[in-house]
Amino acid sequence: MFVARADSSLCVCRGGDIMQQQQLELLIAEDDINNFLLFKKHLRHWGMSVPITHFISGREVLGILFAARDMKCLDKKRYVLLLDIDMPDMDGLDVLRRIKEDPALAVIPVVVHSADEDPATIKRCYEMGCDAYFAKPIKRQDIIELLDRYTCEPLISIPDIYEDTELAESVQPA
Repeated sequence: MFVARADSSLCVCRGGDIMQQQQLELLIAEDDINNFLLFKKHLRHWGMSVPITHFISGREVLGILFAARDMKCLDKKRYVLLLDIDMPDMDGLDVLRRIKEDPALAVIPVVVHSADEDPATIKRCYEMGCDAYFAKPIKRQDIIELLDRYTCEPLISIPDIYEDTELAESVQPA
């Protein structure tokens, strides 16, 4: 469902959430630069043009988010964090925990993406507050669902440039 009124700054997105019409920025915490660049390339090929900020460590993610919180900047954009679990300095589970413990940051949707498909790990991520969990390699349909859920723009006209099998072969888990 996609509804937007010209006389309103609110819209209803496919996920059913009512939110302000603000530009979405995708925050990607991925320590493997090759995985990040390939992911970014696929987004562009699929016709998705959301701003992307890349982080290579958990400490870097938290440093920027806490600074944005302290400067009262979090309400200027809508963010979605795509979070790898296995990162240097601070792993994704610690990042997820710290984000969800902070009332100002807890509203940021966190989508975990990991090569770890252990049901116990997935369950733990959901118990800690993640909004979605995708196994690597992340598939085209996963990205469409992710962005469609958090944007007020319909994403149903994205060209089918890659088959999921091609993407799966081109992205190897870290």
